[in-house]
Amino acid sequence: MAKAGAGPARRLGIPAYEGYGLSECGSVVALNAPGRDKTGTVGRPLDHLRVRIADDGEIHVRGGAMLGYLGAPPTAGGDIATGDLGRLDDDGFLLLTGRKKNVQITAFGRNFSPEWVEAEAQGCPAIDQLVIIGDGLPANVALIRPAAGREDELAGQIADLNRRLPDYARIHHWLVPSPSLAARGLLTANGRPRRDAIRQAFADHLHRLTGVSP
Repeated sequence: MAKAGAGPARRLGIPAYEGYGLSECGSVVALNAPGRDKTGTVGRPLDHLRVRIADDGEIHVRGGAMLGYLGAPPTAGGDIATGDLGRLDDDGFLLLTGRKKNVQITAFGRNFSPEWVEAEAQGCPAIDQLVIIGDGLPANVALIRPAAGREDELAGQIADLNRRLPDYARIHHWLVPSPSLAARGLLTANGRPRRDAIRQAFADHLHRLTGVSP
């Protein structure tokens, strides 16, 4: 899932626009542009593409498929199942909500995309990064890297964040890892969380906070 965040650039006066694409679809799929821009979305699909949302919320794209992978048979015509979750709003703008493979199911059977909660947390000035863990747990746990000098604001901003979320996606417990996730090698080269490794590394903390054994 390729998505560029425009918020920080806009605050610096740089006219950045969010978009979405993947190599299997010939790179760009949707794009905001001057005069056709909606904050929080990745824009409208390009005119030559057809984007639809499958019953399970996965984004499917037709019309811009690659020829195939090197050394593999050519890709058959039809939709490209992107592995990303999203929806189209009433104006035709595409919103991304997460990765299909990362969907978490709480102990009470409620599904949510961690990327959605983590994206909401980007609006909290005291939070530089947040990774949420809730799969199979009765309560969600967040690992947080606070913004330098704003640690005292975390509790209040997490409470504000929770008020914007449904009960099953709220943060019930949180901790600040030391050393950081990056220092532990628990982030990819581009800063994405290695979720399985993170869960293993913090198994004891999860057990202590939720009562669920690793």
